[in-house]
Amino acid sequence: MEHKVYKYGLHPPTEGVELVLQQMMLAHRYQNELIAIECTRRAAVREVYNTYPTIIPLQEEIKPLVARLSEAGNTIKAQRQQDKANSETNEQKELVKQLKAELKPLRAQLKEASQALKKDVVAQAKFAAAEALCKQQRKLARDSCGVFWGSSAIKVAAVDAARDATWLWRDGEPNDPHFKRWEGYGSVAVQLQHGLSVEDLLAGKDQRARLVTTEPPPVIVQDRPGRGPRPVLKDDSKRTKRRQRYTLWLRVSSEGRAPIWAKWHCLMHRSLPEGAEVTWAKVIKERLAGKDRWSLHLTLRIPDSETVQGHPFWDDVESVSKKQKPTGVVALDLGWRRVDAGLRAAYAIGDDGTHYELILGPEIEKRLDRIDGKDGLESIRKKNFNAMQEWLVAWMAGNPVPDSIKERAKTLAKWESQARLAALTLLWRDNRFDGDDEVFTRLEEWRKQDKHLWSWETHLRDKVLRRRKHQYREFAAKLAKIYGTLILENLDLRDFQKREKTKDGKKTAKPPRTQQKTVSPSELRLCLLNAFSSNCGLAAWVEPANTTLTCHACGLVEKWDTAKELIHTCSGCKTLWDQDANACQNFLHMFCKWCDGSLTVELIRVEDFRVKELQESKWAKLNRNRSKDDG
Repeated sequence: MEHKVYKYGLHPPTEGVELVLQQMMLAHRYQNELIAIECTRRAAVREVYNTYPTIIPLQEEIKPLVARLSEAGNTIKAQRQQDKANSETNEQKELVKQLKAELKPLRAQLKEASQALKKDVVAQAKFAAAEALCKQQRKLARDSCGVFWGSSAIKVAAVDAARDATWLWRDGEPNDPHFKRWEGYGSVAVQLQHGLSVEDLLAGKDQRARLVTTEPPPVIVQDRPGRGPRPVLKDDSKRTKRRQRYTLWLRVSSEGRAPIWAKWHCLMHRSLPEGAEVTWAKVIKERLAGKDRWSLHLTLRIPDSETVQGHPFWDDVESVSKKQKPTGVVALDLGWRRVDAGLRAAYAIGDDGTHYELILGPEIEKRLDRIDGKDGLESIRKKNFNAMQEWLVAWMAGNPVPDSIKERAKTLAKWESQARLAALTLLWRDNRFDGDDEVFTRLEEWRKQDKHLWSWETHLRDKVLRRRKHQYREFAAKLAKIYGTLILENLDLRDFQKREKTKDGKKTAKPPRTQQKTVSPSELRLCLLNAFSSNCGLAAWVEPANTTLTCHACGLVEKWDTAKELIHTCSGCKTLWDQDANACQNFLHMFCKWCDGSLTVELIRVEDFRVKELQESKWAKLNRNRSKDDG
């Protein structure tokens, strides 16, 4: 069984607008109440830990040692990545060994203290009391929030995810979830228990969600004397062949047992798969450059018998049944490199000998440079803001200004946000005074120009990032349909953005990695993992040490300038290879050795997504038990 989310664009609601916005605001308020309850529970739990005499001192003693060990490990790791070899010194090895030796007994004591805390009857009673109080407060908040049950379930899941993923402290400080500010956007949703078939959803008979086909508008012809007929509404039949009109009815509240609906119009660019079941229907409102954007998210449960075919991207791939999982292996090397065809984001080689290259088109680079480049839209907005800010500070220093404006602009010289200056301009417009014609005219001209550039920048960035993500998803889906195992380097991509600190504690300047920002390897890796996870495959993580410098043909390790030399000739066997392709070949060799048992487990880690196929939801279990009872 596979789960997918189908997303469609929506027009603003035509019915139930006020109710939808009210539900979003109440759901936001309900989430903040849950966060406050969680903070209270965490404070009570921390109080128990603080009163326990042994755990906190041990944690404080372990903390600096862990920081030193992490710093030493990062230094060695960065040096290995730079030299493409194990080039750390003996002093660095001894430091790591010494820190580990100091940490081992302290961690053992901490483990014993934690086990003693678990056996402490008084402490466990306090923990149980804090948990019981939390459950009681959450129940009272749910009964009084006024949020429809589908929308409230999303907020509960969000708070529960934060509760399970975070610990009580972080860097020695209380680690509590933060309150969310209301900014006018949110979501409404309904959960379709047991699943609702696509056919029933389109039939419009369910009392929770309906998606009904809408007929295209008729062509109205108006007679014009002496000039002949003229169509008032243009025939849109060609467009509707690609995007069918639908009307969405979503239940957002109830009056007794009768549903209260909200209505949206949408154009569906792709049809829902037959035989699938809808488990969630969610409508999301976002803000993009000061304008609302609505979208419909349908979570589908798709049976394994569905085949993938009919997509133009898969013309070179045979239709694969989900019951017949692919068993091949593909090794992929992430990175960014300039080649003749453009900017290469990844190189992959399958165990069948097929080579793949993912190259970003020049239009993506061009548009990103138009946004964030030296003379891009962001730079233009910053220059205009700095000039207007400097001129306004000088003008206000020599001219009288009302107290309301003067109080708002008392820190104007330190502002770094265009939004603050735009808000000041709007306040100025409502509080005009004598002698402000010139300054207000310039402020209003700046505000309109900055709003235009802001809208242009935001929409252009949204379009180009969605286009890049779509290309990544297609590439990842293609590999996931052909191969069952993906081999990747075990790299922490955050290290490429870190800046080292000097002796005085300041961070050193680091040249911007424009190509890395354009490629975004972390997003590509996430798309790959999602694709293989969706297809219940495997992900193998290998250590990257010497994978580029080692010749896959003869095994010779030699140092050379990998930044300048993409195509390298091995000095031992004289084999000519692309360094990224050579790394992929080494990944495949390491994985084969690991499968044969001749390679240590420390050099490779395998994540099995097939276990997700064995998990059973509570609703699936309930349906299975019901079917047994009926039988």
